Amino acid sequence: MSSASSKRSHRSVSLVRAVGANWLGYLVFAISGFLLPRFIGSSIGQERLGIWDFAWSSVQFTGWLTFGVASAASRDVARFRAVQDWTALSQSVSATLAVLCLAFGGGLVLIGAFVFFTPSLLSPETEPGIVVEARSVVAILGVSAAAALPLGVFPGMLSGLERWDLKNLTRSVTHLACLAIMGVLLLAGHGLVALACATLVAEVAGHLWAFRFVKHLCPELRISPRAVTGRDLREVLSFGGRTYLQGIARGALYQVNSLIVAAWMGPAALAVFSRQRNLVMFAGRWMNQYGNVFSPTSAALAASRDEVSLRELALKSARYGMCLALPMVVVLAVAGGPLVRLWMGSAYEAPLVLAVLAIGHLLSFAHRGTYRILVGIGRHGWAGMAEVGSAVLATGAGYVLVGPLQGGLLGASVAVAVALTLGAGLIPAMLLCRALRMPLRSFFWESTRGALLGVPPLAGSLFVAQALFADRTVVSLAAGMGAGGALLAGVYWRWVFPPSFKRRLIKRLGLARRAELRPSGRTIEGLEVRT
Repeated sequence: MSSASSKRSHRSVSLVRAVGANWLGYLVFAISGFLLPRFIGSSIGQERLGIWDFAWSSVQFTGWLTFGVASAASRDVARFRAVQDWTALSQSVSATLAVLCLAFGGGLVLIGAFVFFTPSLLSPETEPGIVVEARSVVAILGVSAAAALPLGVFPGMLSGLERWDLKNLTRSVTHLACLAIMGVLLLAGHGLVALACATLVAEVAGHLWAFRFVKHLCPELRISPRAVTGRDLREVLSFGGRTYLQGIARGALYQVNSLIVAAWMGPAALAVFSRQRNLVMFAGRWMNQYGNVFSPTSAALAASRDEVSLRELALKSARYGMCLALPMVVVLAVAGGPLVRLWMGSAYEAPLVLAVLAIGHLLSFAHRGTYRILVGIGRHGWAGMAEVGSAVLATGAGYVLVGPLQGGLLGASVAVAVALTLGAGLIPAMLLCRALRMPLRSFFWESTRGALLGVPPLAGSLFVAQALFADRTVVSLAAGMGAGGALLAGVYWRWVFPPSFKRRLIKRLGLARRAELRPSGRTIEGLEVRT
């Protein structure tokens, strides 16, 4: 095996392991996201669950104050560690923390404004006691979100060090502990304020634990105000500003539409909308764990000017991203109603809203890796601008559809879906193809056709199961997803998975001493590019 082939094989194995570690870590958050709303809704009611959603939607705006510089820490760790330039790394991290400490102060001011205006942001029919409670919850969760601005650099540095295992360990353990404490608090009769305090403690503890790991892995790192230079500040702000646009756009798209729903329809309607949105966002965060691993790798390849490997990485990220995203979207669109019914109860069902949101997120999910590669090569500025433009249009459309046109939750979901399809799906793919000189039409076809083969058997199984077991939610979901998943696995094994992966899997499972698998002409392998 040639040296280049060996490096590509090692890189592929490393990426697979990183994605696996991220997915294992995210399972904790997924379980928590399913259990906590159910606990809150059954313990203290749907309206207070809506207040919890409102508070989180409000405090997420503190993320706008990072100016995107947190992402610079992960990228710079990967770059400077590769060349053992610890002085440059210390200067970059110190500059990043200097900016984010200022953001922490700004975050506290912003949260104070939200606390003051909370009564105006809620529906006039909201009870005064609930409004008072909402202000307290917004204040406590806001302090947690503001503290996470500078402290969040350290989990990001673990990503740059490619220690995804440690990053997920710190997040998972503290999150599980927080969930357990919240369950005890709810059983003891406490309310949202106690849950917010538990969140604050867990958030700070997790980030400090990540800091300890960073110091152990990078003993040469020196964080000091004296290390901050004007050049480093300009560099992290320049890089972060391009990432910042995407963060603003995504935050506005999700959170502003939630506030529009709360203002026009009240907390109870927001609780229903948030359950559909959160179910889709669970899938989105799952795909984030997949996409995030491509940023450090692409940064290293760009630094070495290895354009061939970059093109291969881009195609693989999009191909397998679509293979992962499309089945999830099909499940949410076809079986979303039974899923929400099983999760939260029939009062929270809105299957058409969920289907629209899921379909609108498809390209965004599939191309999470595409965007992260753009970040790694420093070409993500226009992608952020595209998301900003789409979010602005979607916010205006959402206001009109939910308010004057009385389109309700469906109107809000249509606005979000259209914006994400354009700004977070089509345009980033176009920009990456242009940056790497790849043909767009072939890129989309080669990255999509394998996943499309699995749609008919999966969707058909879900439809048939719901028709046969209409009154038995658990049975219909188990039968549909079980049969559909088995058929999907067969399709992917035959036409999508590369022979090298199949050989490793067969060997790992002990099914054969040596797999004699020949590459299939129908296995999706490559893409011709223009040079």
